[in-house]
Amino acid sequence: MLAGNIDHVEVNVPDVDAGPVSVAQVKGTVDDIRIVGSLPSSVKGAVLSRVRGDILLDFKDLNREVGASQIHLMPGPEKNTVLAGGDVPVGDKQAQIRGRAQLQRTGDRGLRLTVQDTRVVVPGLLTYVPGKGGGLQLTAPVADKMDKGELQQETGKHVLPRQMMKGRVLDTLVDHPSLLKPTGIDPSLIQGLQKLREPKVAQQMEFSAQLPDNLPGDIRLRDISVTKNGIRAQVTGKDVPVG
Repeated sequence: MLAGNIDHVEVNVPDVDAGPVSVAQVKGTVDDIRIVGSLPSSVKGAVLSRVRGDILLDFKDLNREVGASQIHLMPGPEKNTVLAGGDVPVGDKQAQIRGRAQLQRTGDRGLRLTVQDTRVVVPGLLTYVPGKGGGLQLTAPVADKMDKGELQQETGKHVLPRQMMKGRVLDTLVDHPSLLKPTGIDPSLIQGLQKLREPKVAQQMEFSAQLPDNLPGDIRLRDISVTKNGIRAQVTGKDVPVG
C-alpha cells in the first residue's frame, strides 16, 4: 500500500439502482490498483488495471421493467432463452399469454431480450397467435358447433372452423357476432383479442439495457447467460480511472 499499489480487491455490492431496473447484485475483482499521487496526504485517485465482474438482473426487477404486472419471466429450456407467461383479462374470460424471448448481446456494451413468438390461450375455447402468419384457432368441440355455411357466406371464403382463421376471417367474426352464437363465445372476447396485436404483446415482454457511454476506461460485456434467478452478464475492464 505504501508503495502506491494494491494487488487485489474483491467487491460485492447488492441492490444497485440503475434507473428503471435495479441491479440485484454486482460481484467482481480488481487486480493491480495503482494509486495516483503521493501517500498518504496527496492521493488524487487510482487506476484499476484489470476489472472482472458479474452483474445480475433479477427476474423480479425485469418483470417490473416490462411494465406488465400480470406477465412473469422465467428461464427457458434452451440456451439464452426466457419464457414469459401470465394471465390477463380478455373480454369476459381470463386468457393465458405465453411467449418465448431470445437473449442477445448487442455489441460490447448492451443486451436485448427479443420476443420471437407469442400466443394467447383461452382454455377449452381457442388459441390466438398475434402478428403475421398467426390467427385464431378454435378448439375442436367449439369449432364443431359453428355453422360452416354461414361462416363461408359471410367471409366469402371456403373456411373450415377448425382451421386457423386469419385476417379478414377474424375481422368477420367481430363484424358478425351472430356467427359465434352457437359456440357460446361472447363477442367481447374476440373483440379483445383483436386489440392484442403483435407489437403490443411483444413490447410488453421485451427489454434492453446498455452500459452508460460515460463509463471511464475500457469496460465491456464479455458474456451473457440466463440463470434461474435472472440475467447474468460478465463485465471486464482495463485501465479504469477512479477519483
